Parts: sequence; structure tokens; C-alpha cells
Amino acid sequence: MFLKNWVFLFALAIAASVGTQNLVQETEPLCTIVVIGEAQIAATPDKAVITLGARHVAKSAAGALGETSKTVAAILSRMEKMGVERANMQTLPLTLNPVWRRRKRYDGDGSVLNPIGFEASNSVTFTLLDLTTLGEVLDKMARDGVNSSSSFRFALIDPEPI
Repeated sequence: MFLKNWVFLFALAIAASVGTQNLVQETEPLCTIVVIGEAQIAATPDKAVITLGARHVAKSAAGALGETSKTVAAILSRMEKMGVERANMQTLPLTLNPVWRRRKRYDGDGSVLNPIGFEASNSVTFTLLDLTTLGEVLDKMARDGVNSSSSFRFALIDPEPI
């Protein structure tokens, strides 16, 4: 029994000395360097990334989808005629949702009401590399039936030199 106590006390003494060394090491000051900087870079944009689309409501799902698809096809056709490559155009997800009477889905007795129509929407994101045609593009898009715009930003074709 005496030997067990002696081994325990010896192990406890070693652990205490190692713990003290770690405590001494943790309290030593750390040498650090903190650098804070701020910069601004300005450049004239040479491209525009635009998202335009169509949103239509009709009594039937087919009617809403048909009108929306017709407008999106006009956007794609117009962009090709104006020299925008297919690689610079991307359609976004098509949505189709029911339109409810006064936003209610249920009647007073808990029965489900039928929708009074459907709303479809779809968009196209395209990159316009010739900014001199920007006004003309937006004007022609409005004439082609575009009734939704969700994004418009200027950017650089190659930002690396900056």
C-alpha cells in the first residue's frame, strides 16, 4: 500500500511540474504584427450584366406559360440579332403559381378553393459587351414585351490588369 501511495504522489508531482511549465509558457507575451489597409480602385466598365424577363397571369396555366415563353423567346431572338452570343445568355428557372381569390386557399368551411388563374414568370440573364447599344437594347426589350427586371450591373471583361 505504501508503494502505491508513493507512486501516486510521484505521478502527481510530475503532472504539477508539467502543468506549471505550460502555465509559464502561456503567460509569455506573444509577438504579433497587425496590418490594416484600405484601397479603392476605379475603372470604366466595359460590359453590362442584365436580367430581364416576363411575368404573365392568365386563367389557365397553359395561357400564362404561353405568353411568358413568347416574351422570353423574343428576348433571346432580339439579343442574337444584336450580336450577343448564346454563350452570354442564360435563362433562369421558370415559375408557375396559382392565383387565389383574395389570397385565400380555403373556404369558410375548410374546403379548398380553386385558383382563379395562374402566374408564370421567366427571366434571361445576358452579358452585353457593347455598352454603346445599351439604351437601344433596353428600349427594344420593352417593346418586345419585357415587363420584369431583376438585375442590372456594370462590370469589367478582364479585371486582372486592375
